[in-house]
Amino acid sequence: MNGSIKAWMAGWAALLALGTGMTGCSLEAPKAPSWDTTLNIPVADHTYSLDELIDGEENLKAGLDSILTFHFEEVLDTIAVGDHLTLPDIHESLSFGLDAFRIPNVPVMADRFLWASLTPQAAVPAGTTGVVSPFFFNYIPSSVHNSQDLLYALLVSGMARLHLYNRLTVDLENLILSLQDSATGRIVVSSPLVPRIAALDSGAVNVDMRGCAIPRQGRWLLSGNSPGSKGAVVPIDGEFPFDVVVELFDFVIAAAEARIPAMTIERTDTVQLGENGGNAIAEAAFASGRMMVSLDNHSPFASPEITFTFPQIRKSAAGAPLEIPLRLQPDGLTRAEIDLAGLTARLPLPPPGTHQAIEVAVRAVTDDMRSSFKEVGEATRLTMRVDMENLRLDHFNGRLATREVRIDSSLRDLDISGEWGDLDGVTLREARLLVEIFSTLNLPVRLKGALYGFSGGRAGTPFAVDISVPAASGGPLLYRAPLYTVNNSGIVEFINQHPEQIAVAGSAWIGDSGAAGGVRRQDRISARFSLELPFILSWEERWLDGDLHLLEISPPGAEGDAVEERDDHLVLAGDATEHLRSAELELALENRLPAAGEVTFYFATDSSRLFTSPDLVVGPVTLEAAAVDASGRAAAPALEKSTLTLSAEELRLFQNGGGVVKNLYFSHRVRIAGSGSRSLRLHLADYLRVQALLRLVVRIGG
Repeated sequence: MNGSIKAWMAGWAALLALGTGMTGCSLEAPKAPSWDTTLNIPVADHTYSLDELIDGEENLKAGLDSILTFHFEEVLDTIAVGDHLTLPDIHESLSFGLDAFRIPNVPVMADRFLWASLTPQAAVPAGTTGVVSPFFFNYIPSSVHNSQDLLYALLVSGMARLHLYNRLTVDLENLILSLQDSATGRIVVSSPLVPRIAALDSGAVNVDMRGCAIPRQGRWLLSGNSPGSKGAVVPIDGEFPFDVVVELFDFVIAAAEARIPAMTIERTDTVQLGENGGNAIAEAAFASGRMMVSLDNHSPFASPEITFTFPQIRKSAAGAPLEIPLRLQPDGLTRAEIDLAGLTARLPLPPPGTHQAIEVAVRAVTDDMRSSFKEVGEATRLTMRVDMENLRLDHFNGRLATREVRIDSSLRDLDISGEWGDLDGVTLREARLLVEIFSTLNLPVRLKGALYGFSGGRAGTPFAVDISVPAASGGPLLYRAPLYTVNNSGIVEFINQHPEQIAVAGSAWIGDSGAAGGVRRQDRISARFSLELPFILSWEERWLDGDLHLLEISPPGAEGDAVEERDDHLVLAGDATEHLRSAELELALENRLPAAGEVTFYFATDSSRLFTSPDLVVGPVTLEAAAVDASGRAAAPALEKSTLTLSAEELRLFQNGGGVVKNLYFSHRVRIAGSGSRSLRLHLADYLRVQALLRLVVRIGG
């Protein structure tokens, strides 16, 4: 109950008691006393405080210099990099021709030149002795030619070693041997000059056979001279021979028909990784995947085992290299499949833009095939195919091709204004967006996305973000991108679309094919968007409505005090206002907002028409703007105290002449003037206080 009302009631009771006591000694009939008293009805006591505004509001806080700041934060789902740590499938092949076969040094020809074919002096019966005069010979064909293991051969490279045996009793000088195709007469190759081979002695000469063909009807021709016996008597026999044995060594054949001995295949080559999508491996540990190796043998060669060794793929850093044994079947196809889980590949990192390759060593010893002639040639080939599929990695070092990982967030409500109403007509002048990215990747990451705002179910213009995050080379990295502000972005334009809901979505692009680094299966990426909106703004004219209150006016004769509080509202006795003499509305307004305005009070018997068709309107009362400093910050509040007197007609609204309770609803409305082109700052200390007390003067007694 209002204190003044209690005092009024107590005074009224005391006076009544005094009057009763005096009647006993009065000689005249007493007159009923009368007096005026004041009933106080609180109409408003409300403070629109920015400090109170942020109490319980998780998105409102004190910003720099205590400026009221709206804070919105969204953390995107953490990206588990291991789910995207893969390499594209690899499908490559490697072919080996006859150049992969190392043929042992073998004698392939033998030619015999009889003395009688070199000079007529030797055409004498056996057992003859005598003096032999000097003689010359030129392109003399061999008397006997033997090549029982080689029918023909086309050599890519190699040497022929001619072993020369002089079984004559005279020296031979300036010797040249020439290989001739007897079918055409063409000289295939000639040996270097051999200066001298003494009688009954031997020598040798090497002939470069590169690109030469040993023809099917090949034979050697001998050219040179002899100084004779130099006056000495020596045995002379036309059957005495000069023998030539031809041995091939360090040679590679392009084609041949021969009795082929056991040979060694021993070769180191590389399997190209192709384009490989821009990936370049320095080290890759496989979590899963498979390697299929197949060998297609287009040759007559056979071996119980041909081994493919990959020295750069191992089970551990010090482990043995990966070896895949296959059977070499003549004109056959063999396959093997390897589980790559737990294996690690370590390769030299090539310069950017160049292809990468895996080394492979091939070794086998073929079966001996000298029991028959075998023909080999251009079509003789071993083709190894390597297929690496479903490659998932545990960790990777090198250059990783850029890959996109989608990131999304849920839609969040964006309630900026709170009890101050919506933002229609408000233009924010500043906004700050901070994007923080947490990464454990030792590789660059690029975050590309956007803030999406929705109002009334419609999407506005998104705000794009594009952030390059450096590699976390020194451990986990929390990267703070340069702050987006009004000075370097359109963040203010985005927020001035007044979105009611906001979402963040985009993609993380991992790797860039240019920078080398590392990534592990357990690596993570997460991002947090923090949007701060300092209330540095301009606005159009706007209204704030006070709380709705109820005053019940009881009918005359109803029990109760003159004014009492009942169920959160006031009850005014009808008897108390029957003789209502006057009413005043006392106002105390305190404005620390940097904007002017006015306050108006409304009364109506129907709450639905309180602001549209009220029974009584009191005001408006002008609100002066608080004084502001050069920055637009309120420096001191503007104070206003006034008293508004109600007319006799207006007094009737507070009386009840009927037989039922009369409900009277009241509230106030604050109009805040627009700021025009000025940008004003709202600080936590800013507020607007409205206090109003209705004083009803009533006549008691009389």
